[in-house]
Amino acid sequence: RFIRVLKENLLWQRRFDTVEDLRQALHAFKDTYNRRWILQRHAYRTPAQVRADQTTLAMAA
Repeated sequence: RFIRVLKENLLWQRRFDTVEDLRQALHAFKDTYNRRWILQRHAYRTPAQVRADQTTLAMAA
């Protein structure tokens, strides 16, 4: 699902002049996706929130 979102929201929307421009855009998109993108499959939480919860549970075990 992430690849589809990436293509639809970044790669098909912009043209990149250099590989460095593409790299920076991918990095920014990844950060936005992980910190701000709310996903239904994660009970309407961001991937970063889910990861933090999993880390907390693993440390408690």
